[in-house]
Amino acid sequence: VTTIRISKAAGLSAATHSFLVPEEDKSNRKSLSDVDDNLKKLALGVVQLRSRHDAENLLSPNSSGSGTGYFLSASGLMMTNHHVIDDFKTCVQDLVCDIDFNQVLPDGTRRSFTAKASLLVFSQQYDFALLKVTLHKDLNFSFFKIEKQKIGPQLMTLGYPGDMQDGNDTRLTYSFGNL
Repeated sequence: VTTIRISKAAGLSAATHSFLVPEEDKSNRKSLSDVDDNLKKLALGVVQLRSRHDAENLLSPNSSGSGTGYFLSASGLMMTNHHVIDDFKTCVQDLVCDIDFNQVLPDGTRRSFTAKASLLVFSQQYDFALLKVTLHKDLNFSFFKIEKQKIGPQLMTLGYPGDMQDGNDTRLTYSFGNL
């Protein structure tokens, strides 16, 4: 294991931070069926965004973008990455678009829906985008609370990584690791 020390990095305090970098990247991924019931409940706040073939990808009509989004409030605030929303050309250009959503529920069933989203703010540098999604009243969601607190060294991520396919669908994946 190699230790890298970073001091005075942009966006970090002046204190020295150290990170362990493993020699080999070993992911510890688990599917919904392999995690505890309390972790399964988190699936209600996570969705897969899928861009539309015809409207979004005018230059490449046979391709589409997708990624993970996290709902932050009952009013429809959702966080995703800039690299995800960058595939949604209408959202980036017009700041509003229709997005197709897929979701795996805690019991393992899937649901899909389409909703209008407004792009409120984004940063390519920090790789985030905040959207306001018009949520259907009949859909049940949970919401992730963002708090400032110490992060790590043990982390869990939850999402729909593009390399985890289940037929034509991307699997909801829990990943565990250390920072």
